[in-house]
Order: sequence, then structure tokens, then C-alpha cells
Amino acid sequence: MAIEPAAQQARSLLTDHLADDYVLSSAYEIENAMLVLDHLDSKVSWFKELKKARNKDLDSEVKYIEDRQKRLRSIILRTMKELEPDRKTLQFPSVGKVSRRQSKDSWSIDDEKLFLDFVETRGLKDQVLQIKESINLREAKKIIADLSQTETVPGVSKKEGTESISISFEAKDDSKPSPLTGLNFDDLDGLTEGDV
Repeated sequence: MAIEPAAQQARSLLTDHLADDYVLSSAYEIENAMLVLDHLDSKVSWFKELKKARNKDLDSEVKYIEDRQKRLRSIILRTMKELEPDRKTLQFPSVGKVSRRQSKDSWSIDDEKLFLDFVETRGLKDQVLQIKESINLREAKKIIADLSQTETVPGVSKKEGTESISISFEAKDDSKPSPLTGLNFDDLDGLTEGDV
């Protein structure tokens, strides 16, 4: 079966051998490039969803294992406290050692405003409050743009803006045949320059 011209072009666009400065031979061919992009977008979406699904499975497996670890640690601690209450460390040659230790008490601040009001009445607010300086990037970029007209601004570098495109796809209408009908994109994934 002969491959339609649109399908042949799609095959060419999917190969990696095109030069960085490659230009289509006609603005009308952008349509085929858009169809290829639409297919590739679908493929990326599929793999992202697959990755999420796999990560969920892995996350639940990790949580299950961590829960088992926590339970075993708890059993070991209870066993040491009940059967060896006077010993803080147990040695197991060729395996390792287990040590019991009491962690320090800690505090959590449940209501920051209430706490800050309280320490302020005691004159301790400055000791517990820290202010972090950070650059307001939006304003800084405006100032840099203005100053760089007349002087060199130290500590900054200019990144030249690049031109890009925005592509929106119309809703798919399965009743209309695609100019790329009959082309199996998945078969093209492993193509090399010699295959085209």
C-alpha cells in the first residue's frame, strides 16, 4: 500500500535527522506538523498519567513497608523495655546493635498570632521572630531594565527573549478522515534517518 504524501511528511517530521534550521516547504504543511504535534501531545499525556498511576502504586507500597518498619521498631522497643529494662543497648554480633534513647520534648505552635501576642507582652517577640529578606523579582526586573539603559548592573545577566508559538487544537471530529489516516505513529517511534 502506498503512503499518502501527508503521511510521508509526518514520517519525515517524526525522525530525528531534521536539521535545527529545517523549514517546511510550504506553510500549508504546518497542518500536518500540527497533527503530528497533537499525536505527540496525546502520547506525552498518556505517559504522564501512566507515571502517576505507577507512582501511586509505588507510594502505597512504600507506605506499606514503612508502616511495617514502624511496627517492628515499636515491637523491638517494647520488648527491650519489658524484657531488658535496665539495658539501653543490645549487641547482636554479625547483625548490629539496638540502642534505646529518649528524645527531647518538643513544642508545636498551634496558633502563631496568639503566641506572638503573648511573647510581645513579655518583650520577647524580637527573639522569636525572624524576617527573611527576598528580592521582589517583578520590581527588580523593571529596575534592572531601566538602569541597564544607562549603566551596567552588577550581579545580573540578560537572557535574550525567544520567539515561540502557541498551538490550539480543535475538538476531534472522528467522522472526518485525517490526512494522516493509515499512518501508525507508534511504528514511527524507532525510525532512523535511513528508514525515511
